[in-house]
Amino acid sequence: GTDIAKGKEIISVDGKEYLLEKPLRADVCIVRARKADKMGNVVFFGSATAHSAMMITASDITIVQADEIVENGEIAPNDVTMPGIFVDYIVKGSIE
Repeated sequence: GTDIAKGKEIISVDGKEYLLEKPLRADVCIVRARKADKMGNVVFFGSATAHSAMMITASDITIVQADEIVENGEIAPNDVTMPGIFVDYIVKGSIE
């Protein structure tokens, strides 16, 4: 019954009502990575490790600018910070 609730969906969970706030989405996300393989598996560095994964999973299309593109299997599985299933395009490039 508040101004904030006007026009928004209210859901009931275990008999208690909650105001539903839908998550933000992005049409396109462009992120920078240290390394990517040709399947799109990515290794981030620095603060990109924390924030890029969140943006990638919230976008419809993901473009990764990788400093280095390597063959499939050259990135150790434990080093992959974002699996290729989320990546749509990879471009080679670095900031110099």
